[in-house]
Amino acid sequence: MVVHGKVIKLLLTILMVGLSSAAYSKDYQAGKNFTVIHSTVKQPPPLVEFFPSTADLVMRLQSASMLIQLSESACPTI
Repeated sequence: MVVHGKVIKLLLTILMVGLSSAAYSKDYQAGKNFTVIHSTVKQPPPLVEFFPSTADLVMRLQSASMLIQLSESACPTI
């Protein structure tokens, strides 16, 4: 049983590799330019969006600090 599963998995892998290479060669022979297709992909947002400003970080830290203080006052220690 285990051997049959491995053989089937190997055959499926070979089939998928063959199909993908056939599709690639078909597109290549049709004259499609893959660099043009790649350049139409939406560009990622600039790094500025990933790194917030210092004022934004300070505001977030202050609000987090206030939440911690509120939670500590709401849950008295025993």
